[in-house]
Amino acid sequence: MPASSQQKEIRRMIIGFTLVFLVFAFPLFLFPIVYVGEFVFGFGDESHPKTEYASTEIHYLKFKIFTYKMHNRVLPTTEQGLSALVQAPEDARSKRKLADAYEIQDPWGHPYRYQRPGLKSGGDYDLWSAGYDGLDGTKDDILGWDEELAPQ
Repeated sequence: MPASSQQKEIRRMIIGFTLVFLVFAFPLFLFPIVYVGEFVFGFGDESHPKTEYASTEIHYLKFKIFTYKMHNRVLPTTEQGLSALVQAPEDARSKRKLADAYEIQDPWGHPYRYQRPGLKSGGDYDLWSAGYDGLDGTKDDILGWDEELAPQ
């Protein structure tokens, strides 16, 4: 039985609606699910928010190291490390506490790495996080210096 013109028009509207839905509306619904799911459920690069936090914290610690140098006229040694910001060494000129113990830990619970002099960056000191795996020299390390400007 041949379809009437009214049935053809309804069919055409339904096909048009599904095409519009697939091209425009479906991605609008899918984007928030994927974006939120990446952070909430941990698919994708699950370390991303912590990586950003660690990078920001490294810059904050650099400021605290600078403050330590201004108060004591010297940088902490490698042996003293960032603990010198939490509890001033006995030979320090200033006994001022510049950081809390949790601030010298990266988001994965590992201590931030500090080395003086800076052998990797070529600066006065190196400051970095070993990343989520806790191992130095891997691709997840978060560096406190620009690799392009560091000596090779």
